[in-house]
Amino acid sequence: MPKTKKESAKLTPKQKKLIQLLPLVEEGKITKMEAFKRAGYADSTAREQTTVLGQIGSNTKMQEALKKVGFTEEYLATGIVEGTQANGNAQGGGRYPDYKTRSHYYKLGAELLDAFPAKKTVNAEVGVEELLNSAEDGSDYAEWNK
Repeated sequence: MPKTKKESAKLTPKQKKLIQLLPLVEEGKITKMEAFKRAGYADSTAREQTTVLGQIGSNTKMQEALKKVGFTEEYLATGIVEGTQANGNAQGGGRYPDYKTRSHYYKLGAELLDAFPAKKTVNAEVGVEELLNSAEDGSDYAEWNK
């Protein structure tokens, strides 16, 4: 019996772990290959999937296939929101808020919403000649960037 759309959209434990590691990849703390390995994939699978992931952004057929099985922007948004509510398991069997994981999802969501201000503004009205003159006379270029 073929799986329904909802059944086929469910993630395996390895896929769930991989998704939890993606914020670290995005931050440049680990490579895609390392994320696959930490999620439990074999070296050969990690290599193969790292190559595939590198091509996905420009692969229209893959994008269509993902959307067809329910992996849409809404699905991603739901996953991010669920990630902001992540809990860990205590040794005694209890649960506790996993703030580290939550913070990754908050940051990912905020970045996708473009909620962070620009890190540095530059005064485009300052020309190269003025910069060179300021270096010679010791004036503070930082004053021009306010």
